[in-house]
Amino acid sequence: MNMGIVDNDELCGRVARLYYGDELTQAEIAQLLGVSRSVVSRCLSRALARRLVQIEVLDPEEVCRERAEIIRQLFGLRKVIVVPNSEDDDDQEAKQALSDAATAYLDGIVRDGSVIAVSWGTTMYEVAKRLVPRRLSGVRVVQLNGNARASRTHENAATILMNFAQAYSAESYSLPVPAVTRSRALSAQLLADPTISFTIDLARQADIAIFSIGFPDARSILVEAGYVTVQEIAELVAHGAVGDVCSRYFGMNGEVIDPDLDARTIGIGLDDLRNKEHSIGVAAGAHKARGIVGAARGGYVNTLIIDELAALEMMRLV
Repeated sequence: MNMGIVDNDELCGRVARLYYGDELTQAEIAQLLGVSRSVVSRCLSRALARRLVQIEVLDPEEVCRERAEIIRQLFGLRKVIVVPNSEDDDDQEAKQALSDAATAYLDGIVRDGSVIAVSWGTTMYEVAKRLVPRRLSGVRVVQLNGNARASRTHENAATILMNFAQAYSAESYSLPVPAVTRSRALSAQLLADPTISFTIDLARQADIAIFSIGFPDARSILVEAGYVTVQEIAELVAHGAVGDVCSRYFGMNGEVIDPDLDARTIGIGLDDLRNKEHSIGVAAGAHKARGIVGAARGGYVNTLIIDELAALEMMRLV
């Protein structure tokens, strides 16, 4: 009698739906349907043999490559790397995975005579400490934007510059000025200094720029440093800010949100990033997706190294 039951494709299909779709155990299915566990087991075997159910094993790396190509085409980018992760991964794990991908990419493009412009922050610190040392000559590393007075070593521009310089036997050029000044006049005065202007000009000439893409909220390093208040961040968001690159805030289409704040920001301009051979944005998390989209639409990146959560949210937004 049981063999006749197992020959019933309708029953076998129902068993398969309960097992694979509703994730019931074989014992639970047997009790629900009033059959033995051996009948349930044979039904599952028949369902697979008759192709009533098909099991697809997805390669996370291949899925990420497909998503990277979709994003690359959507935004006309040079290169997109999507790193696998999930909601279960914490922020530090995501940054470390991104940093491994970023250092591997840098290893393939840095060459003798390269000029590498870098920003600061926790993500860039993770990149800097994972760099693969290489014997190169004539490499220069330069700071992209002014400092945020970070007291923590892992956010300090000097530490990041030192790590890059050591990895590539490079000369380093710091930008020992505030990220944001109190007035346009003070910004103009600082930019008139020959040493500062030389460093920023060198950053403009860099063939490689690598930086994180920030998210405008009260936990920003710029807020912590006192350059921007919580109220000012709220006002930026209210006016459409979705992210920042090198301390410069922009909207969903890459437009500068606050021209006055932008004029008081010391470092390379967003427009300068459009001319780079490699303009590499690194970011993780679904909450960064709007900022990543804005940076891509503004042309501030031609290369993205992002995690899977950010990629999925980007695809949902466009």
